[in-house]
Amino acid sequence: MPKTTRTTKIASKPTLTAPTTTTPSPRLIHTNEYGEPDTKSPARDTRENLAGALALLRSKDHSKADASPGLSQRFRRGEEVSQAERREIGLREIRALESWADQKRLILDPEMFRGTVINGRPFVGDGSEHTVWGDHHSARVIKLTHADDFGNGAVGHSLNAGDYLLGLDGQNRYFYDDIRLEGIVYLDNPIPQVVISQPFVWGREATLNEIRTFFTRQGFHESDPGVWSKETSGKLIHVWDAVPYNVFTAKLPDGSLVTLTIDVQVFAA
Repeated sequence: MPKTTRTTKIASKPTLTAPTTTTPSPRLIHTNEYGEPDTKSPARDTRENLAGALALLRSKDHSKADASPGLSQRFRRGEEVSQAERREIGLREIRALESWADQKRLILDPEMFRGTVINGRPFVGDGSEHTVWGDHHSARVIKLTHADDFGNGAVGHSLNAGDYLLGLDGQNRYFYDDIRLEGIVYLDNPIPQVVISQPFVWGREATLNEIRTFFTRQGFHESDPGVWSKETSGKLIHVWDAVPYNVFTAKLPDGSLVTLTIDVQVFAA
């Protein structure tokens, strides 16, 4: 799906430090054990959801083909990935994520999501992977992945749910973000869409020079435009899509500027 222009942009995290643990999660309406909207429960603490979902998808019950490197990384390396394999693993992982979300009561009520998020919170923008709304109470943005129009289990730029969640975990782990998995929602598609949230501050698109300075200072080397890598602690960290609409510069209270990654693709081998 091509990149689209975003009229307003929000960048995540003001400094490169460990993510805050005090920011509340957005108040979203999940379904209860009867499939009805659970309007009486308070906002969930969703900080551990991403780790829990990844643990499931990378468990011993999944084949080596689903483990690192994932389908998306193999595809980016130019390896042959058949449509049959993409569909088989993509659908298996999205169905596993569905089952996990059902057990954890993380399926969002679709009508409440439309009413309280799509039509109830300020629209921030529409990118190539997500539609984004602001949530003032939690000081976060709510991101909804675009629908899987091909029915093959792809999520965003990733060929399967596991790769998508690994990329989010990579942003948290290596760029100190605080992305949280809020749940899944069925809107107008039989395959669910993923809902995440991220802290926000106002910012602007970083310049190419700011992006180069940001990654170079952290020891990364650029192999192609927007593609960076470095070795750390025995792992090779790959970053894709490090381009202005995914990397922002924000002004701190003291007037200084900081460059932030907000929507890059990260993979650790």
